[in-house]
Amino acid sequence: MANGFLIIIMSLLKNSFSLKLNLKSALLLGLFQSIAILPGISRSGMVISSALMMGLDKEKSIQYCFFMVIPIIVLSIFYELLFSNGFEAISVENALGLFMSSFIFGYLSLFFLVQFLKKFNFWWFGIYCILVSLIS
Repeated sequence: MANGFLIIIMSLLKNSFSLKLNLKSALLLGLFQSIAILPGISRSGMVISSALMMGLDKEKSIQYCFFMVIPIIVLSIFYELLFSNGFEAISVENALGLFMSSFIFGYLSLFFLVQFLKKFNFWWFGIYCILVSLIS
């Protein structure tokens, strides 16, 4: 529920700052992304709403959020390979299938989210997060 309220507040503060994509802003967005380590916090919601708050346009915020997850995915793959049974736990064919399906559905989600945000404000996602937390 806190996630929904954070997203709504940050969406209402939209364009409160002027963001230029550089190392400083990337580190700041990474800090907001790290908040999602807390249970029930949406990583994409935190990154997108903080980017909107800092003045980045909707489409660029979503794209930036999508690209910010790539290092996380790659590092988690290496972590699993180093500290688990590696490829013995899953076959290469299954791993490629999982990767491709994740990429396709991630891209489709990004596409539909961009279309949604062109028509609506992002605080609707905050309301959705609050409703889902109340139901579950």
